[in-house]
Amino acid sequence: MKWMSMTLFFWGLGLWIGSNRCLPLWAIVALAMLGIVLWGWAVWLEHWEGAGHDER
Repeated sequence: MKWMSMTLFFWGLGLWIGSNRCLPLWAIVALAMLGIVLWGWAVWLEHWEGAGHDER
């Protein structure tokens, strides 16, 4: 439920910013792609840490 709330909030925020022309479309798309990449990286790190790959 938390992820759905965050997704709807940021989707709505992006729609509002785009409709008010605060940022150009390419900047909104670039920020969305950056967010997707960072989210995927965080999920991968959580998975990697939970799998017991400790090299210490």
